[in-house]
Amino acid sequence: MSLLLALVALLVACAPEQEPFARAFVIEDRSQLIGGPKALASPGDWMLENDRIRIAVLDAGYSPGPSIYGGSVVDADLQRYDPAFAHGQGADLFAELFCTANMNLMEAVEPGQVEIVADGSDGGPATIRVTAGARGFLSMLDALWALVAAPDLQIVTDYVLEPGVSFLRIRTTVTYGGADPQLDGEPMPPVDGDTPLIETAISTGLVVGDFFLSGGSTDVFAPGIGFDEGLAVFEAYEAGRNLFLDPFVVDYLASAGSHTSYGYASVDGPLLVPMFTSNQTAGIAHAVEGDGSPSRFPAGTAWTSERVFSVGDGDIGSALDGLLEARHIPRGEVVGRVTEATTGRSLSGAHVFAWRGPPETREGRPWAEWRTDVGIDEVPDGSFGGDLPSGTWTLAAHLAGRPEGRPVQVEVVPGDRVRVALELPLAGQVEIDVVDEVGRPVPAKVSLFATSGSSTRNTVLGDGWISGGASEVLFSATWPVTATLPTGEYTAVASRGPEYELGRSRAFLVSDHETTRVRLLVIRSVDTTGFVAADLHVHCDASFDAEVPRTDRVVGMAAEGVEFFTSNDHDILTIYAPTVDDLGLEPWLRTEVGVEVTPLELGHFLGFPLSRDPWSPTGGAFGWDEMEPEDILEGLRGIADEGVDPFTTVAHPRDGILGYFDQFGLDPYASDDGDVVVVPPILSLLHPLIHADAFTLEMDAVEVFNSKRMELIRTPTQAEASAYAVDRDADRIQDMLTRTLEEQEALADGTLDLAYGILGQVDDWFTLLNLGYRHTAVGSSDSHSRTGTPAGWPRTYVASETDQPAYLETDAVLEALRAHRAVVTYGPFIRFEADGEPVGSEIVAHGPVSLHIQVQAPTWFDVDHVELYENGTLLREWTVDVPPDPIVRFDEVVEVEPSRDAWYVVVANGPAGLDPALPDEERPYIQLQDVVIEALSPIEALSAFLSEPIPRPRAYPMVPYALTNPIWVDVQGDGWTAPGLPDWLRAPPDPSEQDGL
Repeated sequence: MSLLLALVALLVACAPEQEPFARAFVIEDRSQLIGGPKALASPGDWMLENDRIRIAVLDAGYSPGPSIYGGSVVDADLQRYDPAFAHGQGADLFAELFCTANMNLMEAVEPGQVEIVADGSDGGPATIRVTAGARGFLSMLDALWALVAAPDLQIVTDYVLEPGVSFLRIRTTVTYGGADPQLDGEPMPPVDGDTPLIETAISTGLVVGDFFLSGGSTDVFAPGIGFDEGLAVFEAYEAGRNLFLDPFVVDYLASAGSHTSYGYASVDGPLLVPMFTSNQTAGIAHAVEGDGSPSRFPAGTAWTSERVFSVGDGDIGSALDGLLEARHIPRGEVVGRVTEATTGRSLSGAHVFAWRGPPETREGRPWAEWRTDVGIDEVPDGSFGGDLPSGTWTLAAHLAGRPEGRPVQVEVVPGDRVRVALELPLAGQVEIDVVDEVGRPVPAKVSLFATSGSSTRNTVLGDGWISGGASEVLFSATWPVTATLPTGEYTAVASRGPEYELGRSRAFLVSDHETTRVRLLVIRSVDTTGFVAADLHVHCDASFDAEVPRTDRVVGMAAEGVEFFTSNDHDILTIYAPTVDDLGLEPWLRTEVGVEVTPLELGHFLGFPLSRDPWSPTGGAFGWDEMEPEDILEGLRGIADEGVDPFTTVAHPRDGILGYFDQFGLDPYASDDGDVVVVPPILSLLHPLIHADAFTLEMDAVEVFNSKRMELIRTPTQAEASAYAVDRDADRIQDMLTRTLEEQEALADGTLDLAYGILGQVDDWFTLLNLGYRHTAVGSSDSHSRTGTPAGWPRTYVASETDQPAYLETDAVLEALRAHRAVVTYGPFIRFEADGEPVGSEIVAHGPVSLHIQVQAPTWFDVDHVELYENGTLLREWTVDVPPDPIVRFDEVVEVEPSRDAWYVVVANGPAGLDPALPDEERPYIQLQDVVIEALSPIEALSAFLSEPIPRPRAYPMVPYALTNPIWVDVQGDGWTAPGLPDWLRAPPDPSEQDGL
């Protein structure tokens, strides 16, 4: 045993035995907090702790997390006695858990609604109680509840922590009819697969459960589904399954992260899961039918539901132990080791999965999981262990990059221990090196593919989903890097964003007896001199729904060729500069502190640079509750350094409930005395902050490109939308993004309409430009993950006097952005000048104007179409058949002579082909409001007020697409005058009404 291990073992042996205890108290200072990447509690909130776990509960008020109101569980960790985890330095990875009754939340906003009813000083349980009325999760639900005469609910939730256990009991009593809240009610029956969830909640009875939002730093798991909930939801979506009418039925929910894991279950039955992602998961535990009357139950009727929430060491099994104990399920213990075949070497970090039944009849997807050497295991010996219900089980080991292990059958007997030895076959190693044209190692991304065409990843068993079929994706700023892969034949592709050529390898063999070495070359071919690549909307694991640690985020940005990026975590200010310094990446990257202010239904707003408060759990971010959009923008200015005016942006404005323009009803087809028209939609009218007078356009920029959301960019024609509705051909995305002169002429003569009910962010921006607003168009990745939403795709090229990030000044970036000297892109790079003046300029012209358009792209994707717009009308188009140069795909000077003041914008696009640098969007993005509408539309009383979502592509091949900011032309030099909306721009009719349907 090494000296270090001996010292660790001595410290563990000397650690004092803890007598079981439980206590509840108000958090008075930061040293009492749990802490960790997802920690949200502050002094003034509440703590439950015992000798095993610690739980933080928000005080009454508004939640800084993904929920709305206080009284929720926000932080959870093991009771860690190592001094390294003391004083608020814990390992919380949890986002938030909060009760739901009939799709309502507890509106705990008033002082006194959260209280201690047992502090544990008597040696018994400690209990924190939340008492509040019910409020819809969304304001649109409040509007709908009025239509079905939903009864008043009073809700009491007790969080009960007993001594000596690793689980929290959640006991909720719902009182009907506006009567005083009761503390005890009749036990609610558990749900089953036949429970009519939506009908019971909306019309006939009561359903109770919780939102179990485990957060982006953990991998969510359910028995019979495994770790790939996205696959399960995708399969349901493809099958036309309405998950609110036909939800998943699972024994429990859980999630696992580094050092900490979480479990959630009913105390006496299964869970119905109608919403299932790591960030938006609802588990329904109990349901009861009413008496058939319109009021459902007599006033004062009370029902009680009990659920359990557990904390584990970092795998599913350790969280499951608490659930099984709480439910008193007969169980035995399984312990063992995982070693490497042939060598006998212990394997740390391996998964061990358990399936019900013997190997020959086991179910397709596992019921439980352990990880070897889980948590803070002092001895890395490949050990694992935990409890399973009694019965016959199949166990098998799995580790990403290795062939599957042989399954072993075990019999679990209550109270007994079963010992198991599992093996994993040898794997291969490949060492990757990436250099540029002068042989210098450069930050880059490397994608590895099996030549068989099939990925070697098993997403159900926790390998993680990677779009595009790669077996592994590596990001590094310091090469070489080694990857572990199953033996076989592979190819490797190195990429470094759209300025570089791809480095492709020949096919190579990976064997289990030697390391294969591969060197890849990336060459910069696109000349972006005078511009830096910026990503102005980025998340790391400080955001509740993001998974990427700061170090990985910085390395990923450098690998993708991003030179300037801002932090934009949800209502948290994050700083990256120390990480950049620690990694020695100053020559490649410059960063700034920013934030994304994320009210649930008002739209989201970005701002940078801001002043971070290192003593605040949120870095100094402000609470947005009760704030109108103008207040939010003023709040961003209030947290900047004195004298600094932060650059503010409205993010993804057409993203449904999360989209500012959608929620306030910006009408891109109308103007009122030369200004915008805002008509909030019906389902937003009950929100007290959504009204036309609250709408403001005082931000600096509009995010016209966001993440891999190409369906939000342009408003297609009705012909294109109708064709997609019939055949659902995802390849139509390029046609929807492309405008032709033939289409423009048909729009002008009235023989063609734009699509009804589909509004594009670029078209909104065109309307704003025509009405005289000068918002800078930006595009950003909104990246929350390593590969699902890649960093730097899309990006904004910002004009700069220096091409060296180390010398880049934030003031210069702000000046260029406010001067609209920027190009947004999913690949192509456009240079645009008018009479020699750059993009963003305003020029005076007394005659013809010479426009110079140049489009560049690396050789690995095509650009075949260029569009020139004048005042939002397509003026010229070019089809690029034979480019003048392998890199310069288009280079033209065109003369225009506007008859009135005008603005000009250039678009360039091409066919699919950005993979593997930007893999295709293979799993559809599902908007929150679509889920809610799908859930409620079968209810007869509500169906007349809900329209089905109009079909539009949600999964598609990613295509090259780029857009410049405008150049404004003042024709007479008497000051630029907004042209107003073009005559051809008219609101499209409803096709169903035209057809008489």
